Amino acid sequence: MGLVYSITPVRADLLVGKQANPKIMKPRYKAIQSETASTAVAEPPQPKPEAAPKPSGIRKITFGAIPKKKETKTQYPILPDPTGEIYGLAKLIKAQSQELEALEGSLETAKAQLKKLTLPSYFQIHTGKTEVPSSISIPTTEGEVLVTFTSRYKKLEDESPLIPLLGEEFVGQHFRQAFSISINGEKLASADPGNPERNPAQELLDELQAMIARHNAAEAVAYRQEIKPTREFHEKRHCLLTPEQNVQVDAVCSMIVQVKTKGRDGED
Repeated sequence: MGLVYSITPVRADLLVGKQANPKIMKPRYKAIQSETASTAVAEPPQPKPEAAPKPSGIRKITFGAIPKKKETKTQYPILPDPTGEIYGLAKLIKAQSQELEALEGSLETAKAQLKKLTLPSYFQIHTGKTEVPSSISIPTTEGEVLVTFTSRYKKLEDESPLIPLLGEEFVGQHFRQAFSISINGEKLASADPGNPERNPAQELLDELQAMIARHNAAEAVAYRQEIKPTREFHEKRHCLLTPEQNVQVDAVCSMIVQVKTKGRDGED
C-alpha cells in the first residue's frame, strides 16, 4: 500500500515577519487603525464647572481716596540758658525718667510673663461658661494681685492669621472691621463770600445728618464740640498780644504743656 501525502494550505494572514504577504495584511491594519482613531475622537462629555461659592469672610469697607495722616518731624528752637539752671533741672528730669522707664520696663515684662502663666488656667476655669469674672486673684504676702482680662483687644491689621486657626466662615461671623471717620470742622468753610446768608459747613452737616437718619446710623455716630483758638491766633498771638495779656488769656484758655522724656532721642 502506497503512502498518501496531504498538503494543507497555510493562511497568509497568520504568517509573521518576512513570510507574511503585505498585500493580504494591509486591509486588516487599516481596519485596526480606523478603530483606534474613532476611539480617540469619542471623548466623554465634560461636567460644567460649579459656581464659585460666595465668600463668607469679613466684608470690608474700602476708603478710596481718603488720605492717611502724614507725620512730620518738627524743628524746635533751643531755649537760652545763661545760668545753666534750666539745663540742670532738665538733665535731672531726664535721668530720673530713664530710671523710671527702666523700672517700668522690668515691671511690664513681669506682668507679661504673669499673664502668659495664668492664661491657660483662666480659660480652663471658665470653659463652657457665659458669665465670666474679668479677673483671677493671686494672694501674696504683700497683698492680692489681680490678673484682669478685659474685653479690649490689641489692634489686628488683617484677619488672615485667624483664618487657618478658626476658618473663614467662623471669622466672618465673629469678627468685624472697625473704623472711625472724623471731620475737621476748622477746615470747613463757614461763610460764602458770594452769599452771606449761606453757611457751607452747616449745609454739609445737615446733609450728613439726613444721610445718617436714612441709614439708621444715629447710634453709631457721635460728636463733640469745644471753643478753641484759631490756628492763626496761636501762630500770631505773640504779635497780637503783650506778654501780660497772653498770660491772662492762658489763665482762661490754657495751652496744654507736657514734659516729654520719650521720642526726642529716637523720634516716636
